[in-house]
Amino acid sequence: MESYDAGISGALSNMLASDAYFEADANARRALATGDVKSAKLLLLPFAKEVDLLQSALKLALTLRDAFMFLPAPPHRP
Repeated sequence: MESYDAGISGALSNMLASDAYFEADANARRALATGDVKSAKLLLLPFAKEVDLLQSALKLALTLRDAFMFLPAPPHRP
């Protein structure tokens, strides 16, 4: 579970640490301060799409058993 969490946390941290996100976040906060919710949403939409893509990829990997939230159980002997 720790490596799964670390992977997700790392991906999200990299996005949040980017200059593009920092600028979009600052601009969205300014837009919200003036009551412009629509502009704030539009500024952050590309990052929401990235998170959605990450979630979809994780869901697929878990479904295909290419990723594990927990260590797989050892094989059982009959």
